[in-house]
Formats: sequence, structure tokens, C-alpha cells
Amino acid sequence: GAVNRMPVIQVAADPTSGVAPCKITFDFSGSADPDGWIVRSEVDPDGDGTFEQAVAGAGRLSVDYLRPGTYQTALRVVDNFGASATSTMAIVVAGAAPEVVLQGDPASGYAPLGVWFEAQVTLTATSRPPAFYEWDFDGDGVPDGISETSRTYHVYGEAGEYLARVSVVDADGLMGHGEQAVTAFPPEVPRARSCQSRPLL
Repeated sequence: GAVNRMPVIQVAADPTSGVAPCKITFDFSGSADPDGWIVRSEVDPDGDGTFEQAVAGAGRLSVDYLRPGTYQTALRVVDNFGASATSTMAIVVAGAAPEVVLQGDPASGYAPLGVWFEAQVTLTATSRPPAFYEWDFDGDGVPDGISETSRTYHVYGEAGEYLARVSVVDADGLMGHGEQAVTAFPPEVPRARSCQSRPLL
């Protein structure tokens, strides 16, 4: 008898990325079988080898991705003789970045001015805990230090207006940002007391 020919898989995803939780629709309608028909289309959202969701024919299938991450999603069509064709597609699901408020204490004073900074982080439903904190004390866009804790100390040796920034990076690489204006006044110079002439008697 004739040898069963393999089906041809063609899948479109809409969208291919999103912010968790998001719904991705896979459209298998471009798939075909040269000597039969497609009996079912299947999706393995996390690429673990188990095709958890299926639809009859070369149909459409929606999958909910609840957590941030990059998913190597496996797709498969099966023909009427049991032969299958597979492909993979990377689905990128972002989380919402953590919300950050940066506080400096004190926020102003005479140079040299030592300031304690604290990054207050509010996690969103899809945020991961902070992995590290990137500090830019003068706001020039160049990181001045990295820490694993939310508090740090910096001394402003020169007088000036500064915009301190912190970038809080979570385990997924998402960044939340906070800013705090800092003013360092010129150093106080002790003034010599004026000598008062004694009144002539």
C-alpha cells in the first residue's frame, strides 16, 4: 500500500508576546495533509513534552500564560493515519515591573553631604522579588554601584543639584525605577567676627 505522507504544520500566533496574565491564540488553519486530513491540533505551552491542550482539525486554540517567562511552546498536528508534525515557537510573557519609591535622608545639606538611600519596592501581581539594586547617585545614566539590599549610603563631596536614581531589577530582568532629588550646598565657611572698636571715653 501507499506510504502515509507526513502532515505539514503551519501555525500563526496572535500575539506572540504580552504581559502576564495573557491569552495567546494559535491558528493551525495553514496546516495541511497531502494525502488525508488533519484530525487534531495540539499545544504544549511550556515545552515539557506534554501536549495539554488540543482542538479538532486544523483549528484555533487559545492558551492562558499566567506567569512571566519565555516559553518554548511546542505545537503539533496529527493526520488521519496518526502521523504528526511538530514545530516550536517562543512566546515571551513579561511581568509588570515593580513599583519603586526612592527616599534619601537627608535630601539636602552642606557638602560633604552623606545620604542614606532606601528603595521602597511594591510588587505587582506578576512581579518577582528584587534580585539586585542598581544605584546612580548623580543621575548621569552610569551606574555607580550595585547592591542586593534596598539601602545604601553615598557622600556628595561637591556642592550641586543631583537627581539620584535606583533601578530595581527582578528575577525576570524587569526594571522598576525611582528618583530622589538631592541638594548639596557649598560648605559653610566660618566667618571671622568683626572687631568692634571700643568707644572712646
